[in-house]
Amino acid sequence: VPKQFSQVEQYKVHVSKASNTSGNATQWVQVLLNKIPRNNANAEVSGDRIICARVLRSLRIDVMFSVLPKIDDEEHYKIAGVGVTLGDVNNLQWGKCRGEGCVDWLRAEVITYVVFHDVSAPSMYYYAGGPNLDISLPYDFFYPFLSGGTYSGAQDLEIRRFYQYSFWIFLYFIT
Repeated sequence: VPKQFSQVEQYKVHVSKASNTSGNATQWVQVLLNKIPRNNANAEVSGDRIICARVLRSLRIDVMFSVLPKIDDEEHYKIAGVGVTLGDVNNLQWGKCRGEGCVDWLRAEVITYVVFHDVSAPSMYYYAGGPNLDISLPYDFFYPFLSGGTYSGAQDLEIRRFYQYSFWIFLYFIT
């Protein structure tokens, strides 16, 4: 068996799909890792410093879940998959304490992100149609603009055309 395959087998981790703990293998999903974790962090004391090399400081967990159609069921969420992304490794240093009875406290920040993705519905974007507007206006709403009034002349004709075009544009946008 090639070495890389035996290393992968060593890190097989599973989570339950539906919060049960049965031994049935079909009820569990394997956790996918972005890379094989290396267990080669080491620490050394150098003078008045403590140095830890190759320390993993960040981790991201992506949980893909789906909602089952039976809402009355207690277990209406189902885990479809879990992915773990291991961050980069860093070298850390701390000052070594001095004095009798002194205890070294080594503190490091470990950042963990957990992101839940709902995969119940397909991830397709679509545009919904415009709203259906049922607007009714009083019969004399445009009375001053559409009446065959007593005005005459080229300027008044242009004004009437402007109002008529505005009316048709208005009707276009509300239907």
